Amino acid sequence: MKTHFNVVVPLYNADEWVLRNLKTLKAQNYDNFSVVYVNDASSDNSKEIIEDQIKDLKNFHLINKEKNGGALNSLYTGIEFLDPAEEDVTVVLDGDDWFARPDVLQILNKAYSENDCLMTYGSYIEYPSGTKGKFSRQVPENVAKDKLYRQSEWMTSHVRTFKHKLWKNITKEDVLDANGDIYRMAGDLPVMFPMLEMAEERAYFIEEILHVYNRANPLNEDKVNHSQQLAIEAEVRKKQVYPRLEEVKSK
Repeated sequence: MKTHFNVVVPLYNADEWVLRNLKTLKAQNYDNFSVVYVNDASSDNSKEIIEDQIKDLKNFHLINKEKNGGALNSLYTGIEFLDPAEEDVTVVLDGDDWFARPDVLQILNKAYSENDCLMTYGSYIEYPSGTKGKFSRQVPENVAKDKLYRQSEWMTSHVRTFKHKLWKNITKEDVLDANGDIYRMAGDLPVMFPMLEMAEERAYFIEEILHVYNRANPLNEDKVNHSQQLAIEAEVRKKQVYPRLEEVKSK
């Protein structure tokens, strides 16, 4: 059985990189997937580049937001637009990053088909250095079993994928800041922690390099406002720990 993948691509002012991103998606040797680009009110040529590249592709879509809301807000917008079924898998790929190889979705399909997993994480390399990313490695068994993700070093990074039935059980309040807005920075943590906790041992680590993380972009969060990023991370780590998915659904 082939998994249906929904690739959500949040982006902001990524015209220098988005064509490379597009080419690696169009090159995938897997046919059961949809893509939505969520243009977060970019002021560059990102919109025009994407429109030109996807005009003849029925499974590629573009949403242009009028107001910038941050990457996590864009992820919510993209997932809502694609309207996944419970067993569909969302793949998160930022617009300034790209896939490392043409069989990424094929490898992910194999992982979901053979391992009864609810989500996957790892592995990536950094551009332009080519070094393997330090924030993607196998989670120790005790961290998963005892739900110690929020007390542990971050290690479940790109490429991030998850079944929709995990996503839809995230409490919306857990992704909102004090003003009631979706967190603008550290956007992977507020959703990844709950899903990892719900998945427990069914979060699967992929050793093959699937993702290229672009460290050359001056708009990377840690370069724009690292102190705010760290403050949000500290806040998210103090939030509630989620029970196993079956327990969440039974409530």
